[in-house]
Amino acid sequence: MVLSVGCYRESERVIVYDSETKIEKTFTVDKIELSNIGTIVKFFESLKKCVTQKTIDFLCILMNYEYTTEYRKTFLENAQQFGIINVRIIGSRMASFIEAINALSFTPKTDDNLWIFYMQQKGLFMDAWKSIYVKVNNAIMRTISSKEILPFSTEVLFDGKQNDIITVKLSFSLFSC
Repeated sequence: MVLSVGCYRESERVIVYDSETKIEKTFTVDKIELSNIGTIVKFFESLKKCVTQKTIDFLCILMNYEYTTEYRKTFLENAQQFGIINVRIIGSRMASFIEAINALSFTPKTDDNLWIFYMQQKGLFMDAWKSIYVKVNNAIMRTISSKEILPFSTEVLFDGKQNDIITVKLSFSLFSC
């Protein structure tokens, strides 16, 4: 039985998954704040109040580049003090990859490629991932390239918000990773 927790930086929600019961629950906790390193302890205290019956085996949190090495070290130290040994801090690119893998209706095979396109303020970006080997139901992949594809000739239509893409038409003759 493994109890896993996933959370997003500066969010008051955490998702707890129990592999024995196959039940996923959402809890409200004190959020961590980039501007206040002291909020880390409050986060773990509130997390422990939510998950009282079992030990947390694995914690995964998304923190972007704004979080300093000192902040991350403090987070990891506090996790250990609260009995959480396995902690993974991931960035937004890894989060996009995990989301894409979960959305697939198949398990990638060795040497498969996965291209993820996403919009940001500066334009359209692409991450390409190549599988190294595959575990049971889990693809282990590594980044082979990440490129900004604009300013190629593009036509992008939005539905009022920049993040809601309806159609993306790309015009370029050669693109290689």
